[in-house]
Amino acid sequence: GTLQVAQALPLLKDIVEKDSDLLLRRAAAYGMRQLQTPEALPVMERILAHPAEDRFVRLSAAAGLAEAGRPQGVAGLAHIFEESTADGRGREMAFRALSNLKDERPLPFMRQLVASQAEPGYRLQAIRYLSAQGDQHALAALHVLMNSPNEQPSIRDAAAQAHAAISGK
Repeated sequence: GTLQVAQALPLLKDIVEKDSDLLLRRAAAYGMRQLQTPEALPVMERILAHPAEDRFVRLSAAAGLAEAGRPQGVAGLAHIFEESTADGRGREMAFRALSNLKDERPLPFMRQLVASQAEPGYRLQAIRYLSAQGDQHALAALHVLMNSPNEQPSIRDAAAQAHAAISGK
């Protein structure tokens, strides 16, 4: 995958679908993600469609699909972030993959995250993402956060700064 050898796709696909070695399957899924060939996309879609598949195999597939502009990739990354709440495994990687997109596709996820009870670090990063994207749809949520007496000061301050940057005030 790293070397962009498109002929490796059948081998990587066989490993992901048939091999019992979890680490090898994770590496194959990551390699497939890096290939970014049109032929790899349907394979990654099938991987993502299996909720019983290993989270990190699905994470590679979701990230590859998101990087290729496929909406189910963004939805898959958001789902993996949410399902990782209990154990944290993959949560940071899913969030990083979403924030690395640097476009409007993750905005609904980021808006939802800032208003959630998620860890403050993720909420702060989501606020910064909304600000960097100039997301006008986030203004109401940011206004609520910056005026909430029950919110942590760092969240209130970040929301106020983002609100000012987006609204131009």
